[in-house]
Amino acid sequence: MHLDSNNVYAWICKGDALSRAKRLDEAIRSYKEALILDSGNASAWTALGVALRDTGEFLEATCCFERAVKINSELSTAWYGKGLDLRNLQRYEEAADCFKRTLDINPCNAQA
Repeated sequence: MHLDSNNVYAWICKGDALSRAKRLDEAIRSYKEALILDSGNASAWTALGVALRDTGEFLEATCCFERAVKINSELSTAWYGKGLDLRNLQRYEEAADCFKRTLDINPCNAQA
């Protein structure tokens, strides 16, 4: 399979596939490649945050979700991810605010 190295979405898709295969270090590298091409891509920041959370890097993941919501304040998956990481960091009030924001954007999110 050929990957267009200048295509942000190709890097994100590669990262997603690697993440599903639990090859998290490689997934993280792919998401970072996407962000080198487009540092304003909220989806790439969110995906990187998820992969970092899956490796236990909750603080670094939270920073990624914060970047994502600064770029797109209506991205419910980023708010939800930030809430999960803040909960893991035992910052419960901040986590609750993130879950509330998730539900404000997407009332159908049963997990929040």
